[in-house]
Amino acid sequence: MPPRVSAAAVLLAFSLTACVRPLGASTLPTVPPQQAADATLAAMLGTQQASQATAPPAPTTTETAPPSATLPSATATSPSPTPTVPCTDRAGFVKDVTVPDGTLFRAGATFTKTWRLKNTGTCTWTTGYALVFFSGDQMNAPAMIALASEVPPGATIDLSAGMDAPASSGYYEGNWRLRNAAGALFGTGAGGKGYFWVKIRVGAPSKTATPPR
Repeated sequence: MPPRVSAAAVLLAFSLTACVRPLGASTLPTVPPQQAADATLAAMLGTQQASQATAPPAPTTTETAPPSATLPSATATSPSPTPTVPCTDRAGFVKDVTVPDGTLFRAGATFTKTWRLKNTGTCTWTTGYALVFFSGDQMNAPAMIALASEVPPGATIDLSAGMDAPASSGYYEGNWRLRNAAGALFGTGAGGKGYFWVKIRVGAPSKTATPPR
């Protein structure tokens, strides 16, 4: 039969077992269950607050009112300019101031022909206008003579040209017109197509018999 173990020996062995910690057991203090639950709850709350603090703000939706309809404004329109009607160039023959038609000259004689003309058109004759030889016998006259002054519509002017009688006897005629600043020719008549002229006769002057004394 095994030897009996006394009650005192059993108690002593139990006490030694309770005083000796198992090798490798943790020496950390034991946290009561309630305190551990409270700590866990506090940690969860702190994490939630931190995530709320760092989370970007939720985008806000701004309602934009639709643009109001703009009614077309009435625009004042200026009246269209009145079209400019071009003026017309016309001349009217008034008279021969010098050298009437058929005047007799000796061959080679120098003379000055002067016409008096009237501006019967609606354009003002400026110094850009000129008296020009048109056709017939020029008789050494200049081909063009510029006007020395302006001639408004309705006014008259005397225009002159120096000439030489031809060397041969006969009848001679030179026709003349006007030229505007743009280079267009015009003259007398309703359509401005006419011209004015100089007409002379060249020959020896006739001898008048002297009555005897």
